Order: sequence, then structure tokens, then C-alpha cells
Amino acid sequence: MKPHELQFILILIVLLVIILFIGTIGFKYFSNLSTLDAFHNSTLYLAGLGPFHPVKTDQEKIFSSFFALISSIFVLTIIIYIINKIIKLETKF
Repeated sequence: MKPHELQFILILIVLLVIILFIGTIGFKYFSNLSTLDAFHNSTLYLAGLGPFHPVKTDQEKIFSSFFALISSIFVLTIIIYIINKIIKLETKF
């Protein structure tokens, strides 16, 4: 694996931690969830499964909408990176 690939993977891991941190803090603040429940909600959004805690207020709806959008973009970036690696691997043979 090349150094710039390792750097990109490290950046993705750091972004994952930042996104989960933002989600946990946001759901804790806007939904009055415990830290564990807020983290659980964040991981479910990031995995594309949606919330386990129903959103009720407008603030929760706005935050969860933006968080879902950011999470989707992050996951799609990873999927595109993996597909790109597979395509490059197949073209070498």
C-alpha cells in the first residue's frame, strides 16, 4: 500500500471519529438522550439504518436531516474509494 493511500485511510478514520462525535453531541443536546443512546443513534444513522429514537421537535428534525446527509456522503465516499480500488485491481490483470 502506498503512503498516500495510508494517509487517505487515516483521514477517513479521523473523519469517522469526528462525525460520530458530532452526532453523539448533537443527539445528546437536541434529543436529550444519554451519551450511550446518542452514540447508538449516531452509529445507526452512519450505517444508513435511521434513528432508533423518534425525532419530535423541529430542532431534532433539522439536526438529524443534516447529520443523515453528512453520514450518507461519508459512506458513499468510502464505497466509491473501495470500488475504485477494485476496478484498478482488475485492470492490472
